[in-house]
Amino acid sequence: MLSDMPDNDYVYVEVGTYMGRSLAYFTIAALNHKKSGKIYGIDTFSGSEEHRDPKSTDYIPELETNPDYMYEQYLKHTKPIKEHINTIRDCSVEASKQFEDDSIDALYLDAAHDYDDVVADLKVWYPKMKKEQLLLAGDDWKWPGVRKAVIEFAEANRLCIIFPNINNYILVNYNFLENYLTGK
Repeated sequence: MLSDMPDNDYVYVEVGTYMGRSLAYFTIAALNHKKSGKIYGIDTFSGSEEHRDPKSTDYIPELETNPDYMYEQYLKHTKPIKEHINTIRDCSVEASKQFEDDSIDALYLDAAHDYDDVVADLKVWYPKMKKEQLLLAGDDWKWPGVRKAVIEFAEANRLCIIFPNINNYILVNYNFLENYLTGK
């Protein structure tokens, strides 16, 4: 995803930063590639349903006694590069209102995993994406609600779904895909 973004003045948004590891990885990679732009990390930091369910394999017991646990972990993981990240502590739909349409080069969507929330996220974030540079990715294909929402959204908006591995997906428009495949 990084190689397909402009070298300067890009806008990258990660919605659902969890504890900040992937955002830190992206930020360090961007710095190592001498790319400069704006990087945003958006999360409520209160965890999703599966993080609060003791029966879930994704359960985070620390959230029971410390509601700021995820935010504290995020701050720890992003501390060395915090001056390069703009953190927005809000829900996805509300945070999307802070961005102009056609302003985001790449978006990593990993917020809630249920169908209704994914549909809502796709609807509010898609207009924010630069259509000639459309890269909207996620790493939660294993969730049935995510799969259903992404497939329906891709069909309705004439987007291609690319699968770089078993759990990741990337939504791109046909023009972007053609240019990418032909090296334009």
